[in-house]
Amino acid sequence: MQSISLNTPLHIGAVRAANRIALNSGHPAFRADARGVPNGEGPAFAPASLVLASSATVNLTGYARSGMPGLYDPTQQKAWQALIQRVHQQGCLLALPLTHAGRVSHRSLQPNGVAPIAPTAGQAASFTSIENSQGHILRTLCSEARTMLLAEIADLPNDFRRAAAMALEAGADLVEIDAAQGYLLHQFLSAESNQRQDMYGGSVENRVRLVLEVMDAVLQVCPAARLGLALSPVGVFRGLESIDMSDAILQLAAAAQARGLAYLRLVEPEWRYGHQVPDALRTGLRKVFGGALLASGSYDQDKAGDLLARELLDMAAFHCSQMPQTLTTQVLQVA
Repeated sequence: MQSISLNTPLHIGAVRAANRIALNSGHPAFRADARGVPNGEGPAFAPASLVLASSATVNLTGYARSGMPGLYDPTQQKAWQALIQRVHQQGCLLALPLTHAGRVSHRSLQPNGVAPIAPTAGQAASFTSIENSQGHILRTLCSEARTMLLAEIADLPNDFRRAAAMALEAGADLVEIDAAQGYLLHQFLSAESNQRQDMYGGSVENRVRLVLEVMDAVLQVCPAARLGLALSPVGVFRGLESIDMSDAILQLAAAAQARGLAYLRLVEPEWRYGHQVPDALRTGLRKVFGGALLASGSYDQDKAGDLLARELLDMAAFHCSQMPQTLTTQVLQVA
């Protein structure tokens, strides 16, 4: 019998977290200015031992909203370095997710006001936030996106690789490839948003291809023991519903295992009564992936404790309002 609780330390690849509590992304500390430079002050993160930063775009076309951070130029990297130092001063680790918004964007966020890119042309059934000429934030529908050219797809892994190198240089403890949350890599995984007829569309093998290419590119600069992968198996994220994703998720988990990745993160719906990840999928992931299994979404202490006790989870990410303040002293008995 193994005894674990939210207080139990956890090895995540090359790093050791003091407990099983993470702070979910979206914290105000990671809000950025109009240039994608994070400008948060980094308030108290306790009792979390791992801070999940907000996803940062890997290039100029990848912004999902005004205030989204980026990581592709030296000014952004310097700001990340200062923020990561503040996180470390509080005794926390930081994981920095890297992403591209794809169709979840607006022309006003794009260079020269061009259309956002997507696996297949179309408009995300989602709103985004943009800044008007007076500096006020407005909510508006995402713009119609255009189909990515093969040359643009070929460039994307290089952008992720560069951003990963910059993240590690800035002091990030872990780097994460964000293939979740309705963003571009998630769009490629979904048969709903990916209707391409080439090597990146159609079969599951084709739809996971770009994520694998990004993974392999990032591994050229980032040790596998410091790399994670975020996936959204169920739920609706920015207008994209994860339907019949189990095959793709398990295939990517097996690929992550073969490459020695440190962790997988299941990004689940934020609302309490949203779709739930089936236990069968969590069990299937355990069978094919030996690294740490993290999850974020609508987690409270009871939900996290139950999954920890059943060995279906290694660490839960909480929002500030749901962060356990007084951890239960009861030890969870795990067979």
